[in-house]
This record gives sequence, structure tokens and C-alpha cells, in this order.
Amino acid sequence: MQDVSYQIGQLIIKQNFGNISESMIAAIHKDAQLRTYNAKSTILSEGSKSKGVYILLNGVAKAFTYAENGKEVILSLYGTGDSFGLKSVIEDGNFDKTVEVIEKAEVYFIPQETIYTVLKKHPSMLYSLLKKIDVGIGNLHNQAIALAQKSADERLAQALLMLRNKFGLDYEGYLLLNLSAANLAALVNTTRSSIYKFIKLFEDLGVIENNNGRIKICKEKQLLKSAGGLV
Repeated sequence: MQDVSYQIGQLIIKQNFGNISESMIAAIHKDAQLRTYNAKSTILSEGSKSKGVYILLNGVAKAFTYAENGKEVILSLYGTGDSFGLKSVIEDGNFDKTVEVIEKAEVYFIPQETIYTVLKKHPSMLYSLLKKIDVGIGNLHNQAIALAQKSADERLAQALLMLRNKFGLDYEGYLLLNLSAANLAALVNTTRSSIYKFIKLFEDLGVIENNNGRIKICKEKQLLKSAGGLV
């Protein structure tokens, strides 16, 4: 674990596990394994056991499943500090989606035995973890309902604003995370041809600038209106 600063490890553990003692944070940090995954590597497969909690130190990953027609549907995008696998550990069940790396990532893996040890010493923490899981499921449910009521161009506008809000901009003002047309289509739940069509439409309207796949939001209010409201 020498490649990762102790301070960063502490911060990320606190962010995901809440108010626990410094000694327990140190114990979690000691047991955590630092894993590196290249782009397109699979971290967890749908139906498998997570056997622990994964926390991204850097990089980007996507959680996805497949629709009945076989199309990939992205459920979540994970960035620095985001975690997954907790629900599977708490319920001792199978993981309900596949997580694949988009941009090379370093990941903390905290074994489930360590999680169980923490819960034995801090039983009150179980409630907060269950609440975190419940909130996460609720957010996904609400997001799914909201997206189902939007058209493909509205969903794309919302996705572009989400990418800006979650992953930020580079020094030139372009989205820091530039998804491929295939990943955008899976995120928006549409076809690649529709992505190209609506990107061109937004570009022609001056709402965005598209520089060889690098996207800059030029008219935020108009894009927000295209998204059908707040993001």
C-alpha cells in the first residue's frame, strides 16, 4: 500500500464508512488491497460474489447490465471516491451488475471479512450502511422513472450535464470525461446513430462544441432546458 498516501486512504474510508474510530480506519487501511485495472478490464461480473467492497482512488468505471434485447444499459458511472459491492457483502448475495473500467483505475479492495469485523465492533454502523444502500437504490429507481419520461435528446442533454457536474472540465473547458458514442448510447439508452444525430443538432444550435469527440458546453441554460429541467 506504499503507493497510496495514508491521508488519501483515510479520507476515502471515512467518506464510505462514516464516523468510526481512527484505529478502525487504520485497520481497514491495513487490510485494503490496492488493485490496478486497465481500460476495458472487468472488475466485477453480474451474478458473481463481490467478496468485498471496491472504492475507486482514481480512474473511471461503468456499471451496466443488458436489456432484454441484448443492448448494454449503463446504470452508473463511478469516479474517485465512489464505491460498489457493499450491498452484495451485507446481503451475502450476488452482484446485480457488471463493472468495467473506462479509464485506467486504481481501486481499494476491502475484503468482506474486514467489513464484518468492523460491523461487529461498530454494530450501529450497520444502520448507516443499510441506509446508504437504500438511498442508492432509491436514487437509481427515481432516475429510471425520470429518464423513462424523457425523449432521447432530453436524456442526452441530461447526460452531458451530469458528466460536467460529476467529472468536471479540463483547462480548455471541455468535458474531462469524454465517453465514446457506444458508451453514451448505453448511458442514454438509445442508438449510436441517435447520439450522432443529437450531438450534431446541439452543435448546430450552438449549445455545444464538438472537437473530435471532445465536448464543450457553450450554452448551459439552453442545454438544461433541452434536458427538461434540473439535473
